[in-house]
Amino acid sequence: MKNLIVAVAIAAALAWAAGGALTDWFGMTVYLNHDMLSPLEGLLVFLMLAVVFAVIGFIVAISMLGAISIGLIAALAGLAVFGISLFWPILLVVALVMIARSVQNRHQTRST
Repeated sequence: MKNLIVAVAIAAALAWAAGGALTDWFGMTVYLNHDMLSPLEGLLVFLMLAVVFAVIGFIVAISMLGAISIGLIAALAGLAVFGISLFWPILLVVALVMIARSVQNRHQTRST
């Protein structure tokens, strides 16, 4: 949430600066329903558009991060399944040896 607020604040500052530069340098005006908006109203329109674009950019960035993380988790799960399916006979023998040693150690400690 903090990143969203920072993104909106940056977008607002950029829109305020860009809106002022557009009206001063290029004489650009904004019309709404065939009425020319005042410079302040035009800046507010640019500001609202910049905030909307910042929110859309934030949503896209978060969704891309989520998609990448889901893809990485799926790849790791696939590698784990592949490794287990490839080496299951070796893993089974290792497990049986470990169980046999553990049972043997129990019998030795009880008999002494």
